[in-house]
Amino acid sequence: MSFRFFATSCLVLGLSACAPTVKSSAPVYALSGSELTTQESAASKVLDDFHNAAAKADETRYFSHFTEDAIFMGSDATERWTKSEFQAWAKPYFTRGKAWTFHAIRRVIHVDNAGKIAWFDEDLESDGLGPSRGSGVLVSKDGKWRIAHYNLTLTIPNDRLDHVKDVLTAVINQPAKKDPLENLSFLAGGWRVTLPSGEVIEETWTTPNGGLLVAMGRTMRSGKPPQHEYLRIEVQGDKIVYLAQPMGRPPTEFKFVPGKAKEATFENLANDWPKRIHYEKTNNGLAVRLEGAAGQPVEEWTYQPMIIERSR
Repeated sequence: MSFRFFATSCLVLGLSACAPTVKSSAPVYALSGSELTTQESAASKVLDDFHNAAAKADETRYFSHFTEDAIFMGSDATERWTKSEFQAWAKPYFTRGKAWTFHAIRRVIHVDNAGKIAWFDEDLESDGLGPSRGSGVLVSKDGKWRIAHYNLTLTIPNDRLDHVKDVLTAVINQPAKKDPLENLSFLAGGWRVTLPSGEVIEETWTTPNGGLLVAMGRTMRSGKPPQHEYLRIEVQGDKIVYLAQPMGRPPTEFKFVPGKAKEATFENLANDWPKRIHYEKTNNGLAVRLEGAAGQPVEEWTYQPMIIERSR
C-alpha cells in the first residue's frame, strides 16, 4: 500500500498517546525525555511536531520542518519528492483539512559530536497504512533542527514476505468499470472470522464483472463436518438479487435494498430466517448482520481480511 493510498483514505484524528518507553542499548526516544540529551530531545520534539502538524492539517507548520533541499520518500517506488514536489502533491489534503496521522511508538536518534546532524529511525502507528517505519536525517540550521531527508517504509514480517511478493507480481482482479454492481466491489476478497464459540466462518467473493459477483462460504465447527454455501449477486432485469445456496440446495433469493455507500442490504420477508442480510465495510473489516422478524434471533460478526495460501 502506498503513501498515496494512505493519505487519501485517512481522516484527521489527532495524535494519540505514545506507547511506553522501549529500552535499547542505542539512544532511544523516551516519552518523558529523561533519557535524551538536550540535542536529542530538541530533534525529537521537531519530529513530534512534524507528525502533529500533519494530523492537524497544518500545512505551513508541517513544511516548515523541512530544509529547502529536503527529500521525502514515500512507500511507493515512484514517491521520491523534493520539498516543492511533495508540497504540491499534498496540498489538496491539507486544504480540505484531511491529511494523515502517524504517531511514534519507538524512536532511536543519534546526534553527531558537533551537534549539527541527527540520524533517526522510528516505528510508526497509523489508522490506514498499518505498521510502518520512518527514518532519515535532520540538520541543525540557525539553531533549529530541520528534516533534510525522510524515508517512509512499510515493515514486512519475514514470514509474510512470500505473500507480499505474490501481491506485487500477481494479476489484480479489479471490478469492471461501469459494471452495474460496481458499488458492491467492497465485498471482493477473502474474509474470515473466529467466533467466541470457536466456530470459523469464511466467505470469498470475486470482483463484479458482467453484472455478477460469486462467492463460496464455509463454516467449520469443532467435532462437526464443515458446511458450505454458494452465493451470488446478479442483475435480473431491473433488480439486483442475492442468491444463497446452503449445502448446494436450491437458491433462496433476497432482493437488494439501496442504501449507503459501502453497505448492502438484501431482503426476503417471506423467508423463515434470515429475512434480511446486511453487509457493511468498516475500518475493522466487513461487518455482517443476519436478522429475522421481531423476536427472532439476530446474528452478527465482523470478518477480517484473509489471504488464501497459494501452492508452491
